[in-house]
Amino acid sequence: MCLDEWSSASKQGSDQIHPPLPAVSVCTGPPRVLLSAPQLSFKCKGTRGQRRKMWFKGLRIAHVLLGATVGLSSACMSLGSVVTSDNRAASMMMYDFRTLPNLSSWVESSDTVREPGMSKGAFVLQKTQLFQRAVMFSMINPQPNGAGFVGFESQDTWDLSSYNGVELKVRGQGDNYVYKVNFRHNGQGSNDIAYEVFYEVPKNEWTRIVLPFTAFKPYYRGQEVPDAEPLNTSNITTVTLQIVGGVYSDFKQHGASSLEIDYMQAVN
Repeated sequence: MCLDEWSSASKQGSDQIHPPLPAVSVCTGPPRVLLSAPQLSFKCKGTRGQRRKMWFKGLRIAHVLLGATVGLSSACMSLGSVVTSDNRAASMMMYDFRTLPNLSSWVESSDTVREPGMSKGAFVLQKTQLFQRAVMFSMINPQPNGAGFVGFESQDTWDLSSYNGVELKVRGQGDNYVYKVNFRHNGQGSNDIAYEVFYEVPKNEWTRIVLPFTAFKPYYRGQEVPDAEPLNTSNITTVTLQIVGGVYSDFKQHGASSLEIDYMQAVN
């Protein structure tokens, strides 16, 4: 069945956190049978040879209609591969937490790296007999001005220049629902600028979040740096999943939360 799918922008109050992406038409599920071969029944007078000739003629008609059905179904299935107009791949899996054996490459980077920090987190794989996913637990103990964060980073190198953004499948629970994805490029370290975007998840509901690269802005310790160079998507060298207290934002967060994550992939 062919459906229209789109991603809508998350909003914080009345301020849009990231812009919506245009609608894309794709084929999902088994293709709908558009034509079906008819049930043919013939009642005719004449010799046995004449009746046999008419039966074979009807059979040939049925084969033609059946071929049209298969051809149209195959066309719908080919659309399901979702290749963009310029022949770029539609997606590339970055972190499939449903299959990863461990999270050893992910390191905590919470506000305890600074003297007044008091927040804490854990990033673990939840493995059951039916499914596996990652869970980021967080406890934000912010300063009076809202300064505080919990995050986990992985220093992997990605060339995402052929894609327009990243997609996460997540579910949030607990006290807080505004999270961030941070990128660093060209080998920059933790004391350098990070390119960040906020997103908000619905309460206790699985959702797919699409974050366009155009929405990532340069920040240094929570403050935007408008004159920084653009994000180099061809050389992403650090990926960070984070939740913050909201020191320079209109929102403020504190308390315990969890974010379940199925995957993170680059998308067009």
